[in-house]
Amino acid sequence: MTWAATDTMGPQDDLREISLQGRIIWLITLVICSGIGWAFFATLDEVTTADGVVIPIRNEQVIQSLDGGLVRELAVRADQVVEANEVLARLDPTRLSASVDETSAKLSARRARIARLTAEVADLPLVFPPDLLEKTELILTETALYEARRQSFLSSIALIDDPAPCFRKNLPP
Repeated sequence: MTWAATDTMGPQDDLREISLQGRIIWLITLVICSGIGWAFFATLDEVTTADGVVIPIRNEQVIQSLDGGLVRELAVRADQVVEANEVLARLDPTRLSASVDETSAKLSARRARIARLTAEVADLPLVFPPDLLEKTELILTETALYEARRQSFLSSIALIDDPAPCFRKNLPP
């Protein structure tokens, strides 16, 4: 077979391919120009984080918060003289209070779990600390788990004490 026999593209196909390439180039150009136009005219919010430095008269001290967060109020200006124990800034307590609530919930759940596991190990009735009694969902969950595990334990003990029902169940009739 020769090259002429395999070449099935005609002049019309060449024009279509050139036309398609031209459209793709125009599309890419349009996207780039649109991006440049957007970057020129668009307004962006700027968020900046930085460590604050207060320069006192005697020596330099760096002010840092142990807990990061949003500054709710800034009580001083640049170059302002401040006194000892003066409040410089107030942080927004939202994030910190959410973290405290989450940690408190985890602590309550673990204290309820400790009460349940202690009752299981010592084979005692389940008794929760008085301050957990107001957390009814937690109490119901741990109580249901205690009852289920206790029932499973008692069933296992019954099979150990009298294995005959288990053997009878596995024997052919």
